[in-house]
Amino acid sequence: MSRRSDRRSDRRKGASLQAAATFATFMVLGVLVLGEVFHGVMAGGIAFVVFRTGVVRGVLLADHRRGLRLAENDHHAKALEAFERSEAAWNRRQWLDRWRGPLLASAGRWGFADQARYNKALCLHSLDRGAEAQVVLQALLERCPNMGMARALAEHIEAGRPKPPENNRWEDLLND
Repeated sequence: MSRRSDRRSDRRKGASLQAAATFATFMVLGVLVLGEVFHGVMAGGIAFVVFRTGVVRGVLLADHRRGLRLAENDHHAKALEAFERSEAAWNRRQWLDRWRGPLLASAGRWGFADQARYNKALCLHSLDRGAEAQVVLQALLERCPNMGMARALAEHIEAGRPKPPENNRWEDLLND
């Protein structure tokens, strides 16, 4: 295993540990609030699930998740709008995106704003607006030069390949 993949693996482990620490924090707080271990751990676990489902997924990631659903159903223009709203929202709260591991229990490698930019480029490409997608991807790759998905999509567009078939999933672009 190369040193590069060792570092990548270490970063992923670190993000996963941050997310697990957030879960553990909820359980510890449950024990401290209720003063009893079993019920405190259970209450903390339930509070964590409510937080992740209601606050993180239901509120903070609402536009992102809506965009993904729309894109999967080939409503790329509406998905593009949702990803633009998501990007704007995460640009307003950059500090939260930067601290997403410990605060939101998100072990994702890329920030939510960067994911929104990538998904915008995918939608633009699917709408046959490759030149606009290239501009978004170039800016994204300047910010995140190691984002392989963005590099693969940029190369896909540069090669003049058409948009992926309607039944393909987004990540299939990496297998071209």
